[in-house]
Amino acid sequence: MEAAFAALVTASEAQGWTPRETAAALLKIATEHARQFRLVPAEPPRWQTRTGISVACAALVLLLCAATVWWMLG
Repeated sequence: MEAAFAALVTASEAQGWTPRETAAALLKIATEHARQFRLVPAEPPRWQTRTGISVACAALVLLLCAATVWWMLG
């Protein structure tokens, strides 16, 4: 497998792809292949994404604000 991988990298770079473009393309292909066999999840758990973390933080701030208002009015 390593020889086939090295040949793909060499061929891609010979066609003018940058090492970064080659790595990104090969990673995408390998990830899609691994997903077919459920070796990697289709998506990372929501709490591991930046959006998920941002939403959780915003919800916590909103909850703290609501609790503060309730405490001050109560």
